[in-house]
Amino acid sequence: AECEDCHSAAAESVDLKSSLLPVKDDCAACHDVEDDENCGLCHYEDVYEALIPATSQLLFNHKFHINDQN
Repeated sequence: AECEDCHSAAAESVDLKSSLLPVKDDCAACHDVEDDENCGLCHYEDVYEALIPATSQLLFNHKFHINDQN
């Protein structure tokens, strides 16, 4: 699997301010998201709250990095 298979927003991200966490549609591409057993791959200890990414002062352009590899 490639990074952007799960983190679909990474291909267009030019800074670390955007959320790059997988969305349910990303998971559904490979996993049965209607089967609660599969949710434990990312959600653990029955915690299903939305994750809030920490803010970062780092400068990193995912779009440039991904395009540089292709």
